[in-house]
Amino acid sequence: MNAPMDQQIMDALYLLMQGIRTANGYATDLGERVWLEAGTADADQMVLELIDATETATYQSAGKRQARLQVTATATVPHDSVSPRKTARLALADMRRALAGVSLDRFPLGTQSLQVGGRRINPPDDGSGFIEAELDLAIQFVEKHKEHNP
Repeated sequence: MNAPMDQQIMDALYLLMQGIRTANGYATDLGERVWLEAGTADADQMVLELIDATETATYQSAGKRQARLQVTATATVPHDSVSPRKTARLALADMRRALAGVSLDRFPLGTQSLQVGGRRINPPDDGSGFIEAELDLAIQFVEKHKEHNP
């Protein structure tokens, strides 16, 4: 059985974001630690979390549906690093650059569009010691459901 379409899209985003390395011409090495689940970073680590909190869908027929997956890409930057807000901005720029003009061929068949939305830089919460730089993404896709043969 194939993975659900939303998981295939998240896996494609994961692989794409892993390419964010200074060796590949980016300003940061954000791609060294990419997570598909929320976690706790070490105090000196910058981490990228890809969280797909919301999916909206319209059923077009019993066999397929049109859906939109909302993803938040969050770069967690240690607050005690040199210029943490600057590093957060660089991480956001690296994420946008990795997504700019990316071919939909890197995503599963049925992916129709990838849109990059707004961004936020959040101050450290509850003494966590991290700044969070968030980038909103939306992926539009059509998922075809295979016939079920009991």
